[in-house]
Amino acid sequence: MESRINQAPPIYRVKKKKNVKWKWLWIVLGVLVLCYLALFLLVTPARPAVPVFQGDAPLVIAHRGGAALAPENTLVAFDKARSLGVDMIEFDVRMTKDGHLIVIHDDTLDRTTNGKGEVSELTLAEIKEYDAAYRFSDVRKRYIYRGQGVKVPTVEEVFQKFGDTRMSIEIKEPLKDKEDPDIEQKLWSLIEQYQMQDKVVISSFSDQILARFLEHSGGKVAMSASKQELQSFVFYHKLFLNRLYRPNTDAFQLPSTHGIFSLDDKRLINGAKRLNMAIIYWTINEEEEMRKLLERGASGIITDRPDLLIRVIKEMEDRHETN
Repeated sequence: MESRINQAPPIYRVKKKKNVKWKWLWIVLGVLVLCYLALFLLVTPARPAVPVFQGDAPLVIAHRGGAALAPENTLVAFDKARSLGVDMIEFDVRMTKDGHLIVIHDDTLDRTTNGKGEVSELTLAEIKEYDAAYRFSDVRKRYIYRGQGVKVPTVEEVFQKFGDTRMSIEIKEPLKDKEDPDIEQKLWSLIEQYQMQDKVVISSFSDQILARFLEHSGGKVAMSASKQELQSFVFYHKLFLNRLYRPNTDAFQLPSTHGIFSLDDKRLINGAKRLNMAIIYWTINEEEEMRKLLERGASGIITDRPDLLIRVIKEMEDRHETN
């Protein structure tokens, strides 16, 4: 009888176990909260300012020179873009069979010229035989540049004629079985030769290409984020862990959406700008989307219609002055 009296009731033992569990749960939650709050005390180092992005934002960047207004990636397009007053021209670089860097987007001539064949299998002289404006039609569907002597330009020709213009240069990925690392070294040599270090930003979808170019340039040229770098930035911001992100490049060039993810929210844009990194969206051709991105603080917009973007910016500035 005495042993039963001295024993604790079963219900008391169950409550004690529950209390212990709750106690540890609150401790764990408290530690997590403290860790999260500690993130706000971290100081993320900003990137040093680079000359190519200095000046008034937002930047008007003509995609392939303004591909809706003139034959893409040609001297004609770049000349028209400059006459409009764009801040920067954007173009793509590939290498010919005989080692010349030319300005063309596709790995073949088929879409933009009256020629056919892979760029890497043709010499510069062979490529220069074709009309780079042959397939271009303007907004009224007129072939106004066909037969006017428009050719695929070399990078050197672009530097020679537009050396006073800022440029966003994308190094295109070659076919997998024809990769040639000389393209990065040759591009860097031309940038040095024409003293374009402060006027260009380099981008590529290939992490390997960017790494090789950085090795050649020694960090003397502004670099846009690689695919992996961009994913890291977005990942940290979507999880509200942006204080853990450490920038390794000078700019982000990205679409406004990727799959189910929105990449144009104001918090993401502000996060990049706090790090002194330009955040530039491509390829935006609709006025409504241009306006939305500008209102959210985008550093620049890459567009086939630089004329529209210039007009939108002017309208927004006029409205701001009126208010």
